[in-house]
Amino acid sequence: MLGAPEGQAIGGYVTSELAHQGTLTSGYAVLAVPLDSGGSGGVFTQIVFARRGRVPFVYAGHIDSAGHLGVQVKGGKLVATLPYYAAKDPNCCPSKLIVATYTIRNDKLRRTTQRMIPTPKPSP
Repeated sequence: MLGAPEGQAIGGYVTSELAHQGTLTSGYAVLAVPLDSGGSGGVFTQIVFARRGRVPFVYAGHIDSAGHLGVQVKGGKLVATLPYYAAKDPNCCPSKLIVATYTIRNDKLRRTTQRMIPTPKPSP
């Protein structure tokens, strides 16, 4: 693999049972497939495929994060939730979350909005 020291394997695995699909308001059907690192960070990348009509799905783009990436279709938009870590945050507990929305335009993944929210407090 490019960039890996010779003789060392890197990567993760595709978890198709966690793939998310739906239809966007733009009319595109999307399929987001997570690549799981196999480590404590879980999913760092989701590969997004799209199609309009009955043609095969094609690669539209990917969404990256520092781990713990969730992607789903909500309200006709592709919504990604990922952690934002402050300098002293442990891996388990980011201070904030980034919520970004995406659409497909001309068969390509495009971010439309991004905002930060406080991490919800765990319920007792």
